[in-house]
Amino acid sequence: MKFKLIFLLFNILIFLSFALVIFMPVMMLGSGYAGSFWSSSWYLPRLLLLVVIGIDLYFLLYWRLFSLLETGDWSLLKGYLEKKVLQQGSTRSLFVRSLLHAYFVTGNLSQVQQLEDLLRSKKPGLMKKFVLELGLPKLIRKDNQQLIKFFDEFREKKVPRRNWVRFIHAFASLMEKEHSEGREELLQLSNEVKDPLLKVLVIYTLDPFRNIDDQAFGRVDRIREEMLQAYGKNELLEKLEKTKDNIAIIVMGPLIKDAIEWLYAQGGHDSEN
Repeated sequence: MKFKLIFLLFNILIFLSFALVIFMPVMMLGSGYAGSFWSSSWYLPRLLLLVVIGIDLYFLLYWRLFSLLETGDWSLLKGYLEKKVLQQGSTRSLFVRSLLHAYFVTGNLSQVQQLEDLLRSKKPGLMKKFVLELGLPKLIRKDNQQLIKFFDEFREKKVPRRNWVRFIHAFASLMEKEHSEGREELLQLSNEVKDPLLKVLVIYTLDPFRNIDDQAFGRVDRIREEMLQAYGKNELLEKLEKTKDNIAIIVMGPLIKDAIEWLYAQGGHDSEN
């Protein structure tokens, strides 16, 4: 209902704006000057009309999707999107993104593989756009070898949230006892990452190597002290709680929380700082 109301109000607002553009010269300049104005500015109402038509067509094209998102019925939404994407082969970015989210919300992660296969064969360019979402189910089911193989394709490319892709690749490498490769990736990330949630996760994962690797020892201690000075415990926990736009943070939330607890237990700082 809210979506339909927003659509209606938008069109009313656009109609009023259109009328204002049309009649303002008459009201401000008079009919004589208005004719001269429109003879030289004839393109303005046409341009506005084209913009309105374009926006309305976008809403109408995704009307069913937006309506289902508004109801919050993820099972119904999943069924609709599977028909659109998997059966009809529509690989529009919004459909693919929404279907991935529906799979995570409903817990149907095994079906992500079918979507991955479709994208790989029909629209491989979208693989880069959704690499993190496509790889996370492999992490959840602890299929580390497949996860490493999958992320190997993309971790050196320009993909969204690339540092998360690199971290999860390193994490999976450690789980497969590939300690040297995983440690080197973590050491690189520790100097490059800006996101505090990912940074604390990196040094937490790197910490077990501090007793056997002088570089890891110095890096963990330095960054831990920097983070203790820059962030309070409650600040990081609040950021973790509020971050909803990164599926990796949601999936790895418990591990990130453990990392935050470790940071302040080790540092001995007041959690309110």
